[in-house]
Amino acid sequence: MTKSPRAVFQAWRYYSHVRRGLAPTEVADESYVMIFTLDWFLYTSRQLKENVIGEAKVLADKDEQITDEDRKPVIFCAIHELEGVLPIASEDTFLAALKATQDEKFKNWQFREVYRDSTPEKPPRKDYPFKLDGVLPWWRRTQDLIGAMEEKP
Repeated sequence: MTKSPRAVFQAWRYYSHVRRGLAPTEVADESYVMIFTLDWFLYTSRQLKENVIGEAKVLADKDEQITDEDRKPVIFCAIHELEGVLPIASEDTFLAALKATQDEKFKNWQFREVYRDSTPEKPPRKDYPFKLDGVLPWWRRTQDLIGAMEEKP
């Protein structure tokens, strides 16, 4: 068994604890379970995700206190995808993308693509806190190519 089913199970158990008043906090009705991974295979494979959810359900079934209400849908996201979304996201567009992951249209999509296709107006890209040109020599050329692509009709 991989660690991912345990991560999903732990999230569901947390929701159960909150619902029953065992955790000293509240969560919004519109909250989401997002599991971050470095494992490229997990977040790109529909079958692996289904296996992880299936194993998590087996674990959750052993705890009678975890209800269907607690078993929130799970978003698997590679950390590099999050890093790609955060520089261009506002709080509102990020939350809208999380909500969009629950839409059947985006089932089994990667989070970055859900964000891209569910956010009609994106705020301008935020600058990095330092100049990358000196650290990554190819950075300036990449930025020039991106600029040229954006200028095309």
